[in-house]
Amino acid sequence: PGVNWSTCDLTGANLASQDLTGAQFVNATLTDANLTGATISGANFTGANLLRVALGSATGTGAAFNYATGGQWGAMLATLNDCDFDHANVAYSSLQDATIQNANFNFGTLIGSTLDRAEFNNSTFASTLLSAANIDLTNFTNVTFSAVSARGMTGGTDLGKEPTLPADW
Repeated sequence: PGVNWSTCDLTGANLASQDLTGAQFVNATLTDANLTGATISGANFTGANLLRVALGSATGTGAAFNYATGGQWGAMLATLNDCDFDHANVAYSSLQDATIQNANFNFGTLIGSTLDRAEFNNSTFASTLLSAANIDLTNFTNVTFSAVSARGMTGGTDLGKEPTLPADW
């Protein structure tokens, strides 16, 4: 825990099931890295290239993904609460069944991402790009939305029906 990998090239690294609590990945390259099942509480991925990073079943509280680049994350079943995704590129990612609560997605992009059955309770989406995202049965309870772009979004609270956005959208 607490290792400083800032600015390192960790392309294709296998960090699956590792305890990465407090690790520093600032401006690191984690393209195609495997963090499946890793513990990432307090980890800092600010400015990191996370292209095609595997975060499936990863767990963590308070991780920072500010200005992370790349997109195409695989984060199915991840539990990432109280995390900061400010200005993060999470485009074309798979976040099905993820629990990402009390998070900040301000100025981030989730364009084309699959968010089916994900839990985003008590999160903030301000000036966030959600265009072409799929939100089948996604939970947005107590979420704050402001100036969100959602053109072409599909799915909603009723599976198989036209998109149904939260009442406070």
